[in-house]
Amino acid sequence: MRRIRGTLLALVLLSGAVGAPSAQSESSDAATGPELGRVQNALDRVATALERLLENQKIDLLLKRIELKERRIEPLERQLHSAESTVESIESEIRQMEEMVVVQNEQLDDELRRGVDDPNSGTRRMLADIETHLRAIRADLEARQRRVRELEDRLAEEREEIEILDDLLLERVE
Repeated sequence: MRRIRGTLLALVLLSGAVGAPSAQSESSDAATGPELGRVQNALDRVATALERLLENQKIDLLLKRIELKERRIEPLERQLHSAESTVESIESEIRQMEEMVVVQNEQLDDELRRGVDDPNSGTRRMLADIETHLRAIRADLEARQRRVRELEDRLAEEREEIEILDDLLLERVE
């Protein structure tokens, strides 16, 4: 990129020197005038070609940036899918545990109706264990749901950046 700019600068300086008046005689100017015109024309064509080359390199760079962004999306999508599956699994486990709480509460109510009010009963211990485990699972679920939201946000950002780069590319190509 710097080499191209350097070459362009040299061409511009050289084209300015070619067009500058010299102290030579007018007869010499008349003889070299057409040659200088051809040199100037050739330099203009080279400058135009270098400008096109620079524009093509910018387009190529945009394409590579888009490709890199698209490659980043694939693993993020896999991570998101995995995290969503984990959340669904945890939600299913919570539903099962909540059903167990209902069953244990019914069993505890049945024991109380029969007059069994033992604070150390297996049903009470089981119910306490289930509720403790349920709180831990819910906390894990919240953390997993935050992770899903983070991944969704990152994916949205990456897709938005790709869209911006696509728009820039279209502007350059048109």
